[in-house]
Amino acid sequence: MHIKIAETSDINRLKLVIKSMLQIPLGISLFNQRYGGDFTYEKLSKIIDSRQQVWIMESDESKLIGFSELWLKDDGYFELGYTIFPDYQKLGYGYSMVKTVFVECKDNLKIKFLKIEAETSNVGSIKIMEKLKTDFPISEKYINESYEPPTLIYTWKFWSFLWSG
Repeated sequence: MHIKIAETSDINRLKLVIKSMLQIPLGISLFNQRYGGDFTYEKLSKIIDSRQQVWIMESDESKLIGFSELWLKDDGYFELGYTIFPDYQKLGYGYSMVKTVFVECKDNLKIKFLKIEAETSNVGSIKIMEKLKTDFPISEKYINESYEPPTLIYTWKFWSFLWSG
């Protein structure tokens, strides 16, 4: 398994995999949960094209396992999102993806403010964030009740003195 920054050909391949997943109920459910209801391929295509950075995770046989994306929010934080495709969930790939991308954001992209959000019902993502905070102490953790459904938010602040080496 390996994770890499997505190039144009990777993005096009990712879009094709997602398009095929949208032909099955489990795929529709996955993306509706991740991006909000009434999800369409066109909506996802625009979302992916608008991200500052996209990474893909592939198996050793070059099968797409999932992807991660980074975008700047209005509050000055970068938000890290990720999706692991259903056949690969609950196998540890989510944590591997998030940790690798997290280190890339912190060490190489020099991002100072990072957040990850998950609906309070998304047990898998919450487990990943709880495990991640053992490697990278969080700055803040709270539930935003104004979101529908309520969302658990983890934030990290990396100050420049932590990067000097």
